Amino acid sequence: MVRSRSERSPILNIVESEHDYISSPEKEEKSQEEVEYSSEVEDEEKACLKHDHDYTELISEEGPSNVDNIVSENEPMQSGRGKTISKNDTSNQKKGKSSLKSTLQENNTLSSAADKKNKKTAKKRVRFEDIPEDKKPIERKGKRAKSRMDAGSSEEGQQWGQRLPVEVIVNMLQFAVADQGAVPLLCRVAKVCHFWYEATKHPSLWRHVDLSTGHVLPNARSDKTLQWLAENRFSQLRSLNLSHWVFLTRQGIQAVAERCPQLESVDLTKCIKIGSEGVTALADRCHKLCKIQLSSAKSHMVSPTCVKYVLEKTGPRLKELNLSSNKLMGAPGIFKCIASCPQLEVLDLSNCHFSSTPLLPIEVLQTGCPRLRVLRLAGTDIAAGNATLAVQDRSPGFPELREVSLASNTLLTSTSVNNDFICRLLKTSYKLKLLDLRGCSNISTAGLQSLPVTCLELFFISNTSNIQYSYEGIEVIIQKCQHSLVEVDLSWNLYEDTNLDRTLRKLSSCRASSQLKVLSLSGTCVTSDMVRSVLEGCPHLTSLNLTSCRALPRGMKQLFGEQAIADLRRQIC
Repeated sequence: MVRSRSERSPILNIVESEHDYISSPEKEEKSQEEVEYSSEVEDEEKACLKHDHDYTELISEEGPSNVDNIVSENEPMQSGRGKTISKNDTSNQKKGKSSLKSTLQENNTLSSAADKKNKKTAKKRVRFEDIPEDKKPIERKGKRAKSRMDAGSSEEGQQWGQRLPVEVIVNMLQFAVADQGAVPLLCRVAKVCHFWYEATKHPSLWRHVDLSTGHVLPNARSDKTLQWLAENRFSQLRSLNLSHWVFLTRQGIQAVAERCPQLESVDLTKCIKIGSEGVTALADRCHKLCKIQLSSAKSHMVSPTCVKYVLEKTGPRLKELNLSSNKLMGAPGIFKCIASCPQLEVLDLSNCHFSSTPLLPIEVLQTGCPRLRVLRLAGTDIAAGNATLAVQDRSPGFPELREVSLASNTLLTSTSVNNDFICRLLKTSYKLKLLDLRGCSNISTAGLQSLPVTCLELFFISNTSNIQYSYEGIEVIIQKCQHSLVEVDLSWNLYEDTNLDRTLRKLSSCRASSQLKVLSLSGTCVTSDMVRSVLEGCPHLTSLNLTSCRALPRGMKQLFGEQAIADLRRQIC
């Protein structure tokens, strides 16, 4: 017996109701169409029967008074037996009233018998197939066929879901889940019918669950919902995103820790009520946990004691650690624990606030985390730790590093990131793809020229008005990476137009190999001639920011999209 929606599970009520699967109104509409089709067919059959019966009523049953209307003076008339009553026959009837009466009585008798016979025959022609071809309503044939087809397949349509194995439905849903995610897809599919509901219970469909989306109702982001999911759906859970579940407490997290032994990744961004007990429970019970995000958490969740405990438990297998947008204490102890994570690939400490400027032990991290690929320190005031020259020389660097963000988001000049910092940090990072130095004003030309980068794709070095170097350092990087650069940001750098012109000409020097798509020159001294050289040398450009460029005419001070760039290229090139 199929249970009602309210009796099934909370999973049916955690997504927005206006997106629910609609089935019953469509079925009602379809059944109404079938009724209309059947009524139309019935009218057709009645019309055909009436038309077929008309040719049997050649003799009226009203009596002798209508004989003159039935038989004309020049047209013959057939009797019930097929005899012809001609004009000569009528003249013979005038010889006597008795002869006329007898003839009429005989004709009436024969007519009644023929009517009964034809009516009996007409009743046998109720089926649409037996109606003569010349009397079938041609325009109704399509609807008749559709009605009969729908009627014939309605029973099969209701049973196909019962005949289809649950395993087949699960396999189909796995493709949909891989494309759209488990939520809200499975929550809506579960409302189709009982068999689809049973299929959505399969744990293999709930391995990667993102509950941070806007489809999850705010009142459903509770401990009760998470506890039910952990008990009934999450036995094979691999990754779980609970970002912005602000009312979630440690009870819900502990349920996940107890029921999800295969959990590998968890996102607890802005889960401000779970406490340190919930975080440590995950580290204790989830022995495959290797990705942890604790961004924008409360201070007790990222206390030195809690962070050290989690890193000690998960350190040997930890791959991603995100502590961004937090107030951290005990930086030396945290860095020491991070250096004990040999599998670490992503470290995000951006926008973190320390009680004092922490010292980053670069060489210690390079030795302890040789697989580091992403390092995000944007918005964090951090300086390079002390190390002897011998230690610096022996350090292996970060050979696998792909992304480094050291941007400063403050209005004050950042004094922490300097030549020594970036040279020690990037000494062996030949594979670097992204370098963000926005706001870093204490890097000289020598510092940029010493970088080993050769295949940069994203290069951001804007808002460095107090910078101590000219465009020579930027020119060196652009010249080495001109074939690979996809996005460059040089905005709000105040230099002489000759230096900027030389840099842009190097950027657009090789049209054939240029991959540049996005270029920002906002707030610079770029001129129309420089813009022309960029448009001619960068054929793949899709975004060009020229806002607040005072050397340009009024119509060019704007952000150009792909179509606007094409129009601008036709105008000035």
